[in-house]
Amino acid sequence: MHDRIYYSKESQQRAMRERLLIVAIVSLLGIAAGSLLMLLLAPRSGDETRRLISQTVTDAAERSSEATQTAVKQLGEELKELRQRVDNQK
Repeated sequence: MHDRIYYSKESQQRAMRERLLIVAIVSLLGIAAGSLLMLLLAPRSGDETRRLISQTVTDAAERSSEATQTAVKQLGEELKELRQRVDNQK
């Protein structure tokens, strides 16, 4: 991987978190796409396949909702820390 120079430890940690988040999102999208292809190509009846697709979409929506809530919570905490730092520098 490329060696990068960061202005602070915080910016390096933020970049690492962003890369981890991107990897997680791409992985989840790959899993979802693979699951969908598997369901579409599986030798099952149309009703059963549609039921499985519906269940998979519902599960994915729940997981994405949980991930969004976690991300919002984390951003809120980081914003709170940033505000404290700004207040401390005044």
